[in-house]
Amino acid sequence: VHLPMNKHMLFTSMHLYPTEYGPYYTGDNSRRRTPKAIIRNEQRIRMPALEVRLASLKTICKDLPAVLVGDFNSPSHLDDTTIEWPTTKLMEDTEFVDSYREEHPNVAAYPGLTWWAPRAYWLEQTGRTEPQHRIDYVFTRNTKILSSELVGERHNPAVDISVYPWYSDHRGVVTELLV
Repeated sequence: VHLPMNKHMLFTSMHLYPTEYGPYYTGDNSRRRTPKAIIRNEQRIRMPALEVRLASLKTICKDLPAVLVGDFNSPSHLDDTTIEWPTTKLMEDTEFVDSYREEHPNVAAYPGLTWWAPRAYWLEQTGRTEPQHRIDYVFTRNTKILSSELVGERHNPAVDISVYPWYSDHRGVVTELLV
């Protein structure tokens, strides 16, 4: 992105693979796996694409301000501390900041749920309650976060999917930055 005064920043987006969603294997259910097995699964399915993207960013924009947004299809290690979810941990280890959690560090007060399926619909279709998580992120590096908020209707268990007013099962994350 070309900015005023001959400055530049890098902006990129990702959508990591949605298959074998890690939270399906947590909790008390017949598909339960150990945290170690869940992390191995995450490393096999989601980490390769993220590692390639981060390697290219490292060579392209070492010191440039950078923003990486997207649907990681994985909870954050900052929200769910029972598992050190590797995608968000890698972002943190490469000096990217989770803008929403930076602005709202209290997970109990600001769970930041960005993905949900209407519970009644999901229960009817699958026979189980669908996990609800924050899987959509705005990560920044070499920027100052001014604000970060979620947009879109909050989950309402009574909502009928056929009349839901939004065109997505995800809420948006809007972050204002100073570059």
